[in-house]
Amino acid sequence: MMTLFDQETQTTYVYKDRNDAKRFSTQKNRFSIRFKQSSLQGSYPNYELDVYDAENHVQLHLYVTATSKPHWVAQESTNGFLPFGLSVYRYGFFPRGDIKGTLHIQNQTYTITGVGYFEHVWGDFSYRNMFMNGKGVFRSFSCYAKLLMTWLQNHRITLPNTIMFSSENNPLGYDWIWGVLENGWTFFYGNSLFWLTKGPAAGLFILSKNGETYEEYYSVDFSYPTLGHNKEFDCYYPTSFDVIVKNGKEQLHLRCTMTSEVSTNIFRFPHPTFWKGLVLFESPGHVEGVYSSNGQHQILRGVCKIEPQRQASILDHTHLKMFFVKPPKGVGVFVEFYSRVIGKQINGGLQVFPKIFCMFKIKRI
Repeated sequence: MMTLFDQETQTTYVYKDRNDAKRFSTQKNRFSIRFKQSSLQGSYPNYELDVYDAENHVQLHLYVTATSKPHWVAQESTNGFLPFGLSVYRYGFFPRGDIKGTLHIQNQTYTITGVGYFEHVWGDFSYRNMFMNGKGVFRSFSCYAKLLMTWLQNHRITLPNTIMFSSENNPLGYDWIWGVLENGWTFFYGNSLFWLTKGPAAGLFILSKNGETYEEYYSVDFSYPTLGHNKEFDCYYPTSFDVIVKNGKEQLHLRCTMTSEVSTNIFRFPHPTFWKGLVLFESPGHVEGVYSSNGQHQILRGVCKIEPQRQASILDHTHLKMFFVKPPKGVGVFVEFYSRVIGKQINGGLQVFPKIFCMFKIKRI
């Protein structure tokens, strides 16, 4: 699969070619994979990529030279292992590399130079059945425990003013951003979703200031300033992110915003029970933010790739929003329940201080 974004014309070219009955052609003791006329080969730090898309008349030939060291996600907390169901996987990347090559598209040839990243996931798991493979059950439980302890050490559990749970932000969805900044820094942000649409992230933020060393941050808060909507699966997805990272006297606040028409990739489950399938959204983006340390502030700008994935429910979009009235303003809780499948929005609540107040109403949507 390949997605090309022409941001000048807001045109997206998507190449998909899959054959589950046919394996990639590989070579022993060498990183070299081939599928039909497309291939990827090399060894760190040099790689070569060829992609041929006959349908869109696109041929891409790239040389990638890593200018940063490779890193495992969660290397500091779990030695680079991540749990999934009853198994584990590893997610490795290098966040910056020099790119050069050529792009032939619709009888035009372009010379390409730029920066990019390289990533890969190693593991045996399936989004259709999280519990299909129990070979790594003991290691997975160990990873869950270590990640939970790391999260608890970096977060104070408090009652927020508002909290919102959304059906599409379930644990098989994720938020993913790679970015490179004008000052040479690179970052990776990954968040496993637990129905929350705002608040503490169940993931991490990895920053490299020199391409040699990496800092993993687990005190991360997120929110979605803007949302998009997929009508086919009736699910919402972020088109921009606010990410706030803290570590002692350090604080990093980034806003990452999609800058192109989103590319939507739908993977339907063959026998849907509660979930219709997965929807992957992709777009390039720009980054603006501030880095603060010991009272000094640095303005940050750069580019990024944004990739949220959502698992869509057969019940369509549903959300529950809760509002808490806390002292000294009062004591109370109010809720908003929204369900597309029943076509209703239900609002209710009770306040007991400084005066007793209750409300309940239903409206069609």
